[in-house]
Amino acid sequence: MYEISEIIRCENISKTFIVKKGFFEEPLKIQALKNVNLNINRDEIVGLVGESGSGKSTLAKIILKLLKPDSGRLFFLNSDITNASEKDLSSFRKNIQVIFQDPMASLNPRRRIIDSVSEPLFLQKSPKVSEGLERCERMLLKVGIESKEFYKFPHELSGGQRQRVNIARALVTEPLFIVADEPVSSLDVSIQAEIINLLIDLKRELSFSMLFISHDLRVVRHLSDRVYVIFKGEIVEEGLPTNVFSSPAHPYTKSLLENLFEV
Repeated sequence: MYEISEIIRCENISKTFIVKKGFFEEPLKIQALKNVNLNINRDEIVGLVGESGSGKSTLAKIILKLLKPDSGRLFFLNSDITNASEKDLSSFRKNIQVIFQDPMASLNPRRRIIDSVSEPLFLQKSPKVSEGLERCERMLLKVGIESKEFYKFPHELSGGQRQRVNIARALVTEPLFIVADEPVSSLDVSIQAEIINLLIDLKRELSFSMLFISHDLRVVRHLSDRVYVIFKGEIVEEGLPTNVFSSPAHPYTKSLLENLFEV
């Protein structure tokens, strides 16, 4: 049976925000994205790197269908979902999940860990309750959370443990595609390495695709199969991490690397 190799494709995506100023002042137009082209294949981790304000999060929200582009098209498994209704997006919603930057803010402080991880399953009405809980427990163990932690609240865990819980919640529905938006930037450096290696191991075992958004070139170079560099809303460079970071073609990429080695 023919299998579609491409999970996500962005074609000429543009987005402008209108910022209202004073009563007598003209609104300010900010072009967040300009003709962005990007694709992500099956079983591939694609890094998206750029400084704050470069357009990374705006692109992520468009891919997640949380924002609508002003122009351009978004494809999921070769189907154009740019203007799809919520009813038509049911397959898309079931196959896409997010890992957020702040592990504490993305967990409900009043819900126990096992309840937070099981929520996506029950929202999708996937398995029976007993089967769902068993799947959640297996996933929590897989990401390194011990069974004694399952019924704790988020504040009772460390930052690294909370992010492991978020990863388990993202993966428990067995999605095809994950958006990871700066998932290690709020963690200590030693914990960052653990989470990055965990994601690599899980991707190898569970075969999902990922858009990994970061400003940290070291992390992107270690994790990604391919990388895109975004600057002022435009993709200025794309390729294998070894090529992009060893022989950067764009001045912005060169400046990012120079800043990296100055740290």
